Amino acid sequence: MAVSRFAEVPARPCGRRGCAVAALLLAIGMRVLTGPATAQETDRSYWLAFGKPVQLCPRARRWIPAKLVGEAWGVVASGVVLCRDRGRHYALTVEYLNLRIDPAERGRSGGDFARFDWLGLALFRPDRRGGTEWLFDTARPVEGELRREGARRLAFGGIAFRVPKVRARLATNLLFYLTFGARMVAVRVL
Repeated sequence: MAVSRFAEVPARPCGRRGCAVAALLLAIGMRVLTGPATAQETDRSYWLAFGKPVQLCPRARRWIPAKLVGEAWGVVASGVVLCRDRGRHYALTVEYLNLRIDPAERGRSGGDFARFDWLGLALFRPDRRGGTEWLFDTARPVEGELRREGARRLAFGGIAFRVPKVRARLATNLLFYLTFGARMVAVRVL
């Protein structure tokens, strides 16, 4: 059964356990971890320096564009996200996200293919213990693949997110992420 990349997945504030796993996978994907570590240790070394400051669009009645960039596991991502203030929430739409395999890093993508399955958005902030408090995390399904040895590019677009302002006001960090299997590419807003 094929899943539409525009299918709705309900937004869910991320529970401590679920986000810790996502954080650990992303840290591995970004080559932050070099040995065994907990999500808490990963937080101290990486998370709070990433995705700062939160770039949203208070009082924007028109769509405001921002650039997206990311790179991990030999996959390079770039694109544009649009933001608009909708009263009680922010509407964010990934207008397009272009993906390619970096020829110099082909071996890092693992396997013959990179099969992309989810595009997500997370908001977080420091907690009182020096770790990370995950405030919002939602993902949309995507479908597509790139051959590790190929030169083809892939693009996703028109993927919408709705971020409650009550969560956005608390966040210090914002991060888009793209998964392919157990690997992730962190995508920053510039």
